Amino acid sequence: EVSSTDFLRRLHAAAPMKRVKLLTDNRGSPPGDGSQFTDRFTSKRKTPSGNHVFDRECVRLGIEHRLIPPRHPQTNGMVERFNGRISDVLATTRFVSGEQLATTIKRYGVLYNQHIPQKALGHKTPLDSLREWQEKQPELFVRNVRKLPGPDTYAARFTPTGALDSSFADPQICCGPARAVAVQANGSVLVGGYFLGVVGNSAIGAIVRFSANGTLDAAFPVDPPATNVSAFVVAPDGSIYVGASYNTNDQVSQRPVARLSANGTLDTAYDNVYTDGGTNTLALQPNGKILFGGNFQLIDGQSRHALARLDATGTLDAGFADLSFSFNAGDPNGSIFGLAAQADGKTIAIGNFTLADGQSRQYAARVVTGDAVVSKLTGQTSGASVIATWTRSGNGPELALPPTLMHSSDGVTYIAVGPMARIANGWQATANYNVNGTPFYLQAVGVTSNGADNGSSGRVASPVYVSDRIFADGFD
Repeated sequence: EVSSTDFLRRLHAAAPMKRVKLLTDNRGSPPGDGSQFTDRFTSKRKTPSGNHVFDRECVRLGIEHRLIPPRHPQTNGMVERFNGRISDVLATTRFVSGEQLATTIKRYGVLYNQHIPQKALGHKTPLDSLREWQEKQPELFVRNVRKLPGPDTYAARFTPTGALDSSFADPQICCGPARAVAVQANGSVLVGGYFLGVVGNSAIGAIVRFSANGTLDAAFPVDPPATNVSAFVVAPDGSIYVGASYNTNDQVSQRPVARLSANGTLDTAYDNVYTDGGTNTLALQPNGKILFGGNFQLIDGQSRHALARLDATGTLDAGFADLSFSFNAGDPNGSIFGLAAQADGKTIAIGNFTLADGQSRQYAARVVTGDAVVSKLTGQTSGASVIATWTRSGNGPELALPPTLMHSSDGVTYIAVGPMARIANGWQATANYNVNGTPFYLQAVGVTSNGADNGSSGRVASPVYVSDRIFADGFD
């Protein structure tokens, strides 16, 4: 039975405080020819008869049932405001099942009652206020106020030896799992997933940022909030690519890929394509194009089975064909869970499929993405130093963090010189080595973001620069 009476019974069994009086709407939502709360409008005298099932249940439980005055909807103001908050959560979330909807509402209830301070309660959470009231007036309670399970952590940092890093604070992510993580150039940590927020922060959303020591960065409000985030890629210019069903507050679109500025605001100049499914993984290229894989068959009404590419402006790349990751003609619903871009421009795709472009491929395939790969390390003399420039464009993996310039005196063993700085189409650093002295070798090494949920790191290296001047005049 799903009714107001059933709800009252469950409330009576669960709530810790005594129920003496109960105020309800004077009409309710009629399931047929009656009301959920009263028969006032079906009685000839326009007064409750006391025989309504809800009234009888109130009598059984020892509760005085009152109705709000007619034509005074403001009496319901507090309830309607809370319902509005629930509506906001539902309106900015795409649900794939009724179970996911129920789970989200339950998680929001935990977050609201246990972790969001309320101004009307003296900036305390509802749970903390109930505990205080129980201490002061225990006669008003029939059982102890208890905390539901949570908050959860869902994120931790480990040392190179595998031990838990106690210097990274417990992030206290609440009410759902984390699925995506990325480290920004300044050491800040982005976390995304299916959660609703962080303890102590009233902002709702599935993207949060922590400082290098694990404390919440409250100055990073993602606006509009994202939901169901499964992948991040941080671009060299600091912008953040978000993969999943990204919803906007104005409900204009469901974005499989969204781009945020470094401060968390939505980049509205980046086109918003439509998709019929979610995104699981991203692969950003040096030329600004981005591959994404997931559980979809259409992008902007065009066939793209599980894999597609956007150009640098966010529009669908028409030159990147539909490879139809699927099982057979009768079951085209293949999925891609992870992408790994190779230095030669090819990309490995893994997922749940047995066909790719009509050819047999059991859960893994390699894709030729089509654009040329440019990767070149050059040196420019600057006094007793050399300015090393790593030029990168076209296909291949984009770097997740600034690369490191490495030096070697024998071409075998390398030591770090330092990080390289971003320039147009590449990276640059100055090394204090004289090209007219003892020959030396330079190489740039960078980290890429790959794999399922972009949770795996890869490595890419530049060609080796050799300082030996015998090659300066064109001899090889």
